[in-house]
Amino acid sequence: MAETVQAICREIEQRCDEQRDHAIRTVYFGGGTPTLLPIEMLQQIVEQLQKCYDLSNLEEATIEANPEDLTTSYLHELRQLGLFNRLSIGIQSLNDDALRLIRRRHTAAEAIDAIKNAHAAGFDNISIDLIYGIPNQSLETWNNNLSLVRQIDPHHEFIRHLSCYALTIEPHTILEHQIASGQLTATSEDEVLRQYDSLAAWCS
Repeated sequence: MAETVQAICREIEQRCDEQRDHAIRTVYFGGGTPTLLPIEMLQQIVEQLQKCYDLSNLEEATIEANPEDLTTSYLHELRQLGLFNRLSIGIQSLNDDALRLIRRRHTAAEAIDAIKNAHAAGFDNISIDLIYGIPNQSLETWNNNLSLVRQIDPHHEFIRHLSCYALTIEPHTILEHQIASGQLTATSEDEVLRQYDSLAAWCS
């Protein structure tokens, strides 16, 4: 991790020679899971950005995170860095069976706690990822995901964005093997479309 952070800081320094006077409006830490880094290492990157770029007109600074990384103390330390005002949380599902199937480390309850704790820590601009088309996930289960999102933030005060996408079966993965061997059945295109249409209707 330390070597990666050092390399990122060196690259920031090298690039800013060409763009030092360019006012930055947005900063995005991701993809992947940058919140695996301890706060001290994130702080090194933040300080390098502040040293090399004009951030006085910064409108939005996002960091991607997984629910299991977002402890109460970590969230408060993120806010204290003074850069990040938006979180993108990889929820994926608010159904425990679906989370186990796609081998996520968090539970639905932990995901809900992460969102609520993030808001309590001062994040009022939160994006959450959700996946539809998961094997064994019915339209009813998918709709329950959406209902839970509304229960968490009924007045749209802090969940400002949903990033929803259909599950992709990647080659050479456990999920692909389970489908190829008949242990699981891939969700039909018609069912994926029904879930997408339900999402579109829910958002309208």
